[in-house]
Amino acid sequence: MKSITPEYVSSLVNFAPTERARKMGFADSQLQGATSAFNMLQRNGVAYVADEVGMGKTYVALGVMGLVRHQNPSARIMVIAPRENIQLKWIKEQSNFIRDNWLNIDNCIKTFNGGPARKPVACGNTIAIANAFRYEEHSDLFLRATSFSVRTKSPESRKRLRREMQNCLPWMPEDFLRTRDSNRFRDNYGRALNALIPDIDLLVVDEAHNFRHGFGENVSTRNRVLGTALGHPRLVMPNHDWYAPRVKNILFLSATPFEYDYSDLYQQLNVFGKAQTKFKNFDGGDALDAALLKSDDEAVKREVVKRFLIRRVQYMKIGNEQYSKNMYRRGWREGGLEDHDQPIEVADPKQRLIVGLIQKKVAEVLGDRKFNNSFQIGMLSSFESFMETISRRKQKVDIGSDQEEQEAVFDGDQKDAKEEEKRGVDSFSLEKVVSSYKEKFGKSLPHPKLDAISQSLTDSFDTGEKALIFVRRIATVAELRSKLNDVYDFWIKNYMRSHLLELDAEVVELFEKYEAEKSSGQHVSHLNLDENETLAEARQVDAEDDDGGTDSFFAWFFRGKGPSGMLSGAAFQKNRLTSADSVYALIFEDNHVSRLLGFPEDVTTKIVEESGISLEELKCRLRLLAFRYFRSRSQQERYSKLYVFEAYQYAALTIMGETDSFGFHAREVLGHQYRIGESEETSVPTRFPDPESSLNQKTFFTELTSRVELRDCIWPRTSADEQTVDFKEREQRRLLISSMARLGASFVDLYLIAIKQLGSFELRTESTKDSPEAELIKAFLDLLEQQRNTESKFNAFFELSKASETFELLLAVNFPEARGAELSDLAKIFGRVLQHQVPVGWMSGGVNKRMVKQ
Repeated sequence: MKSITPEYVSSLVNFAPTERARKMGFADSQLQGATSAFNMLQRNGVAYVADEVGMGKTYVALGVMGLVRHQNPSARIMVIAPRENIQLKWIKEQSNFIRDNWLNIDNCIKTFNGGPARKPVACGNTIAIANAFRYEEHSDLFLRATSFSVRTKSPESRKRLRREMQNCLPWMPEDFLRTRDSNRFRDNYGRALNALIPDIDLLVVDEAHNFRHGFGENVSTRNRVLGTALGHPRLVMPNHDWYAPRVKNILFLSATPFEYDYSDLYQQLNVFGKAQTKFKNFDGGDALDAALLKSDDEAVKREVVKRFLIRRVQYMKIGNEQYSKNMYRRGWREGGLEDHDQPIEVADPKQRLIVGLIQKKVAEVLGDRKFNNSFQIGMLSSFESFMETISRRKQKVDIGSDQEEQEAVFDGDQKDAKEEEKRGVDSFSLEKVVSSYKEKFGKSLPHPKLDAISQSLTDSFDTGEKALIFVRRIATVAELRSKLNDVYDFWIKNYMRSHLLELDAEVVELFEKYEAEKSSGQHVSHLNLDENETLAEARQVDAEDDDGGTDSFFAWFFRGKGPSGMLSGAAFQKNRLTSADSVYALIFEDNHVSRLLGFPEDVTTKIVEESGISLEELKCRLRLLAFRYFRSRSQQERYSKLYVFEAYQYAALTIMGETDSFGFHAREVLGHQYRIGESEETSVPTRFPDPESSLNQKTFFTELTSRVELRDCIWPRTSADEQTVDFKEREQRRLLISSMARLGASFVDLYLIAIKQLGSFELRTESTKDSPEAELIKAFLDLLEQQRNTESKFNAFFELSKASETFELLLAVNFPEARGAELSDLAKIFGRVLQHQVPVGWMSGGVNKRMVKQ
């Protein structure tokens, strides 16, 4: 590799391709970081980017990866992430970076369609890694460190690993992995992996500080197997000439490169076989040995570090002065929630009584002979939560809970506590108080701190402001979630009553049913509705693992089954909005034919004018083409409203595709939207609907178009000329809006309008209006207009307009697969995430992948 300059990098990479990226102000530091890191690799084969959190180390690394491949098109590149969610995030970010930041379409890094020239492959275990190197030679591999934590102490596990490895390496001696010594098996397994790994031109290690414990006999299996697989020099054996170091250049990333001492950096280098590196300086001079990182001379260690590590901090400009986080932030270190460093005042008599009772019970524990008046205060079950003790949590895990088993997370030397302490020294007393209060009042115990946090977040449901809360104990997560759900229940009840004044008594009764079911402990986790079960295939949502239940009114009413015999939010969404037969089936479709023709008074008459075909011949052709399409789409005997509409859209576009004036655009829509084809039917049943109703159909999007200012906020044109608009992006936006209107916060407003028009929550109530879908569309658009002209709060307009404003960012962060997906798959892609939104999300005891993505 040759040394480079920032000017050279700028000709290949734009680190600020959007206005948002320019405002963040990291482009220059990322440019300098990528240049410096690449040159460090060129000099020493090692670079360490240790920039502060939030400065874009990932994009610096992606820049380096592009630069390496630009200079060496055949370069093999591999990334090791700490966990699966970060591994997948790397793949997403690489795709975004190549599309938006890499400037040259060279078919080496960036293809003509803007995607990566080399397929990214995520490997989940060591055998997947081995197979990837065998069968994915021209791919970039993304691994996760946990894959190398193989189980070597179990004979069954060793047998399975040996069998899998022999399939990959048939030439390997049979006794190479046949040993009862788990340490010897571990090392030989790593050596066998090494035989499958080719030379790596660039290895990127994310969160490299996780390897600070180094490489040795007694370190973690992960460190040992990984280091061995990459060809650690210490394990080279003369009779195994195939075993060799594999990594030429390595780029480490971490915002916390070491804890206490520079020797942590040496340990990380050692895992990856770079502990013998002699670091050169950019201006020449003597090379310094990596082993000096363990010396007692701070000046020498700092000099070594300067040669391979880059560390910058984030600054904010205030009054033309630069301030780092430590300078402009104020920590609340003396307590306080609403007032800085002012401890919470326990003013509520009920809270004071409960705290006094808990303190008395804890004091009684001091006399227990088991603890001899001495225990660590962090081992109290009541230390942070009154809701659930550690021992009760473990019982729930043992009887089949889907949460990971994790008794508690203790700090420092608390991990060495006695078993009695780990169960919570006050558990027995606390359980009696908790169950007694629950039985008497039907609620969880008051808690000064958690109650104050819950109340402080009440406004979030009005403003839409997000809050991220970290707590110390697993049990606290459930208790705080329960209290916040209670706050939301109170908010949504008042919201529904204020919007359904005529149905106030029914709303109150509805919440009484919810409270009764919640108190009874019943839990419904899946939709089980008895109305029309037919779903539009193109709009089906992955309902697996839904969030129904009685944890909150939202989960019970808008996600789960809800009350029997009532048209709940979930029932309305499934049976009215999503059913292909429903009167509301076409609300969020778009009439592409009418749009292309400029929304004429009568579509069929306009097609006659443009095509020169007689009206009678046109209707005959439309009916035949539509029925053929319908029959290839559905074998149902009934003619579902949605499928008939789609069929006539296809038929009309096919005929318009033959005209001079609309042919190009009609064929473009057909190519993207309608790929099913036609059956070979030669006659059309007389019962098959005529074309006029479908072709003149008005939808939310056709009516939104006429409200120019509102449309510009929610569904803006991507071109000044409607006829030359980018059809695919317009459809991506439409499908996101329609998914949010069905599944996001906007759905609450839409549902309340529908119930108001129906005049009842009864399950089978039907509208008395001639055109209920048109009435619902008009009312929803009127509400959006009203919300647009009022003070900004969290409502349907706020959600939909913000989604439009941040559309590119949403796709890049939340739906990266949407860009290259077929339009027919987008409803599922959007719905898979939106279906599971909840007002109060939570994560404890393990990684909730869905919550991480959201």
